Amino acid sequence: MVEFLEMPLIISDWNKVLVELNNMKAAPVPDTLFGGVRITLADNILFNLNSAELSETGRKKIEQISLIIASFLKKNPNYLKSLRIEIGGHTDKSGNDTINFPLSYNRSYSVSNVMKEVFNKEKLDLNVIRNVGYGSKYPVPGTEKFLVNPINRRVTIILQLISTELLNLDQFQ
Repeated sequence: MVEFLEMPLIISDWNKVLVELNNMKAAPVPDTLFGGVRITLADNILFNLNSAELSETGRKKIEQISLIIASFLKKNPNYLKSLRIEIGGHTDKSGNDTINFPLSYNRSYSVSNVMKEVFNKEKLDLNVIRNVGYGSKYPVPGTEKFLVNPINRRVTIILQLISTELLNLDQFQ
């Protein structure tokens, strides 16, 4: 069970969500591949090498991000109707698909479990969260030629809305 951080923060404004995430070095950017807003977290913060078990630092970071998102959703429950949160696990190209796909899925599962614990505590719908493993299928642009690159061992949190109301591209400039 996760020990939840004390967080008096009540976020009702999407711009405050962006500021809080930016302060955590988890600034969201528009996601042109999947749509919505993407938060990328490096593997070396979250996991040990070849492991899907979250580090203590990684667990706390996911918990904080989840609390920021949950706080916004509690103050703005109308967004829950059109929101999907996809937790995507990624690997670099070392190893093969037999290793990389299960590892990436298990990493996304570890992150989604922490987020679901936070959402459950906040009495939010857990069905908006899903996890996917991509293996080495989507490397960070510019790193496609490298077999081993730690930047590709990552987890992404994509906030997808049926409505693009929150995706004001001017906020990301």
